Amino acid sequence: MGRFLARRLLLSIPTVVGVVLVTFVLFHVVGGSPAAMVLGQNAGAQAMEEFDGARGYNLPLFFGSWTRCRILEDVDFREAAASERSRWGAAEGGGVTRAEGEALKVPYLSARPAGERWRLRVWYRGRLEGDQGGDGESIRRADREFAGGESEGVAGGAGGAEIVRAELRRKTRGWWDSQLTHYAGQLARLDFGTSTSLNRPVAEILLEGVGPSLMLSVPILLVGLATSLALSLWCAFRKGEWEDRLLVGVCVVLYYAKDLNLLLAGSETAKSLGVEVEKVKRILLFFTTLMVAFVVASCGVIGFV
Repeated sequence: MGRFLARRLLLSIPTVVGVVLVTFVLFHVVGGSPAAMVLGQNAGAQAMEEFDGARGYNLPLFFGSWTRCRILEDVDFREAAASERSRWGAAEGGGVTRAEGEALKVPYLSARPAGERWRLRVWYRGRLEGDQGGDGESIRRADREFAGGESEGVAGGAGGAEIVRAELRRKTRGWWDSQLTHYAGQLARLDFGTSTSLNRPVAEILLEGVGPSLMLSVPILLVGLATSLALSLWCAFRKGEWEDRLLVGVCVVLYYAKDLNLLLAGSETAKSLGVEVEKVKRILLFFTTLMVAFVVASCGVIGFV
C-alpha cells in the first residue's frame, strides 16, 4: 500500500508541473497585456512599467539576462511612423544622423528607474565614437551598457554616423530571473497574486468563496451519495424485476441527456459539437426497444398503445 501511494505521489509531480506550464503559457499567449487591460491603453509608460514591475511582468518569459521595458519602444527608422521619427529627430527616409562627437539624445517615454543597469543596442552606418576600422557603408551593431544615472555613451565618430535602429533592454538579476520562476515561486509560497479586476489578493477572494461553496456542494454530495446507494441496493434486491429495468432505462436516458439536447438542434450541429450521432441513436434505439418490449410483456398490447 505504501509503495502504491508513493508511486502515485511521484507520478503526480510531472502532472502538476505540466498543468503549471500549460496555464502559464496560455495566460501569456492568449491573455494580452494585464497592464493595458487594467490601466487602459492610454496609460503612461511609467505607470505601466510600475504595474509590470510589481507583478513580475517586466521579466523575460522563460529565461534571459536582458528584458524589454516600456520606457523606450524598439524602433526601426526605416519603418517607423512619422510621430516616432519626429520624437527621435530622424531624417525623412533615413535614420538619426550624428556628427563626430555629437551624442545621441534618447527620447525616453518616462524617467529611467534608479538602481538598474541598461543596454542600448543600435544598428548604424558610418562610425560611432570609439570605432576602429569599418567601411562606413555597411550596417553594423553596437551595444552600450550604462547605469541609471549615466549617459548612453552613443556618439558619432569620424565622419559621423546614421543610426537606423535602436532598442533598450534592462538587466535582470540572472538568466534564471524570469516570469516562469517568479510564477513558480509564488505557487510554492501559496501566493496566487493579485486580481487585476478587483485589485485584491486572489487567496483572500478564494477563502471568501470557500464557505458558500461548501454549504452548497457538501449537502448535494451527501444527498446524491445516499440516493445512489439506496437506488443501487434496491436494483440489486429487485434484480430482473420491472423496477430494475425501469431505473436502468432512466439512467441511460439521463446519461445521454446532453447529447439528446444537442440532437434537437439537428444532426449536423450536434456532430460539429462532438456528439457521436450514429452511436447515440443506436444505443437509444436499443434501449427504447427493450423498454417497449418490457411494457408490452407486462401490460399487454394496450401498454404499447
